[in-house]
Amino acid sequence: PPLVPYQTPFRAGFAPDGKSFRMAGRQAQGTWNAAIFSDADGKLLASIDTKSRVTRHLFSPDGKQLFLAAAAGQAARKDGVWPDYGRIHVVNLG
Repeated sequence: PPLVPYQTPFRAGFAPDGKSFRMAGRQAQGTWNAAIFSDADGKLLASIDTKSRVTRHLFSPDGKQLFLAAAAGQAARKDGVWPDYGRIHVVNLG
């Protein structure tokens, strides 16, 4: 499915099999994290310290990988050009 623009304080998305979902956001301690939960009971399945704000995500079609696009800091334009300041996290889920 297409990615949906950021609408809420966190982003959530379901795995292709619908059995788990991913959420990302800022924890109370100020750290950035992404986590995967069971849809059946809400149990935490995995947690990832991304050290950056996740802005987009995408599960692979087979659900075995999770791709997280993240912003590393808040860049400023220099001479009218935006610097590279993003990162991609690739998480193998099994």
